[in-house]
Amino acid sequence: MTKRAFRRCAVGLGLLTLAAESPAVQATSADAAPGSTPLIIDRRRGELRLAGVVQRNRGRPAHEAWARKSTAFIGVKGGSEERDFVILLAASRADIYRAAREELGWRTGRRYTWPQAMTRRGLSPRTQPEDFMTGDPILCAIEFEREGERVRLPLEDVIRARRRVDGPWVESPYTPHWVFTGAGEENALPSGCVACPSDCVGGIITDNAGPVQTELQEFLMDWAKLPPPGSPVTVILRSIR
Repeated sequence: MTKRAFRRCAVGLGLLTLAAESPAVQATSADAAPGSTPLIIDRRRGELRLAGVVQRNRGRPAHEAWARKSTAFIGVKGGSEERDFVILLAASRADIYRAAREELGWRTGRRYTWPQAMTRRGLSPRTQPEDFMTGDPILCAIEFEREGERVRLPLEDVIRARRRVDGPWVESPYTPHWVFTGAGEENALPSGCVACPSDCVGGIITDNAGPVQTELQEFLMDWAKLPPPGSPVTVILRSIR
């Protein structure tokens, strides 16, 4: 999350709703069409399944050109950073956070507010383990239909990454370490961010491969692997603890 984005997050929070339950699976919408229920809690698998749609917005970071990015790849409709998300979810972030903690028992760890993060950001010889947010490790995947078949990919497989090495840019596989921090909800930031890079405080899941609020690389979405904009997708989140 940038300073500009943080200022936009000072505007307020949305209300949340929760409905229909069954012993193993709980959905937050009793009247949603089959296959489009915003949030499904699968206790047997220990995972959340979230209905979303792909979007591609000109000029937004990593959508059409390489860019540093801390706003989320996945976020919820109505968030202040909505145009930055590549996958837009129908469920509220508050519902997702509550379901993860209360229904599935996911645990958050060390997290920081924006002012605290500003004192710890950056990778240097002085960086300490305490400069990284923590929480249960999370597997993030997306599912969608392609040519009549159901495709499931890790989120990182549809994201290209590069960084400078002694001057030139070097592209390498994106290897995030997703953790469940809950920071965006606990800090009351209505960014709408769910899964963020750069150990960002604005979402509830982040890649903590670098220190808090530190942009170490540039990203570009791999549109050869993603379905076209407007396509429905399911996001699967699972704690591995």
